[in-house]
Amino acid sequence: MNIKPDTLRAAHLDAILDDYCSQSSPTENLIDILADAMHWCLLNDESFAGLLTTAQMHVEIEAGIYSGKPPPPPVNSREPEVRFPIGQRPLGNKLLALSDRTAQFARYHNVWLSFDDYLLLTEQKAELRAFANLIGAPRHDAFLADQVRKAEEYLAWMQVRANVQAN
Repeated sequence: MNIKPDTLRAAHLDAILDDYCSQSSPTENLIDILADAMHWCLLNDESFAGLLTTAQMHVEIEAGIYSGKPPPPPVNSREPEVRFPIGQRPLGNKLLALSDRTAQFARYHNVWLSFDDYLLLTEQKAELRAFANLIGAPRHDAFLADQVRKAEEYLAWMQVRANVQAN
């Protein structure tokens, strides 16, 4: 008998949910696990929304699902707070402020911006925030390795989606 990986993953989660709290339903346990994961992300300077998007990419790739559009943006998401070393605060704050101004400009003027102009502004905003995050990262090598991993995962996901769309 050949069991699909997504069935195994769901069965694994059933076992976790049953063990999590014997006095709650599996749905309540899942809510508690997600809340715990959000708390963990806050304490470890991780983006829950970003990790959730990556998990969604994994599911789509593994299940061979192509929705025809990118995943919806997380509701009420906010950028994680960046903490800068004392000597780098002015530059880091300037990068974040410019990133916010760029995003605000793109948002309020998207009616007359061409798609390419809007895309360039969005990329610029992301680059400025990435530079600020790099300045604020306690371990630059780990931060950059994480960025490389995320970019590789995103590219792989898009390649799978492009192949599905082409067929």
